[in-house]
Amino acid sequence: MFTVTSTAPIFVVAQKVIYQAGTLVAQIATWSPDLTPIAIKERAKASKQTIVLPEGADIRTVQAAAAASKEGLADLIILGDEAEVNKLADGLDISKVKIINPLTDARLGEFANAFYEMRKAKGVTEEQALETMRNPLYFGVMMV
Repeated sequence: MFTVTSTAPIFVVAQKVIYQAGTLVAQIATWSPDLTPIAIKERAKASKQTIVLPEGADIRTVQAAAAASKEGLADLIILGDEAEVNKLADGLDISKVKIINPLTDARLGEFANAFYEMRKAKGVTEEQALETMRNPLYFGVMMV
């Protein structure tokens, strides 16, 4: 059996295991150049999508949004209070990132009604649906 040692990340696509008389002889890993971080970023730029990030009160979310926005990987939406997100973004460029507050967004009632219609057979009330839509995770799901 042999081992390939590298400090660079290897993206394994397939692994071939070779046995000879019941004994492991070799493990061969193959990878595709299409799965390198650079190739993935280039594909993301070529087919720009919108990504909704529901945890706007988390600094890691804001940092990730700033980095992705800087590289032009996607159109980004952060869910959360605009003042709080901007405070977390101190020193980061999130000027191209759209910030939506689920609690004040005009679609809150529309999303709550749609959620109610989908879940009323399970016993969800209109009030519960509205409360659920105030959760940024659920609001984000309804956006997509």
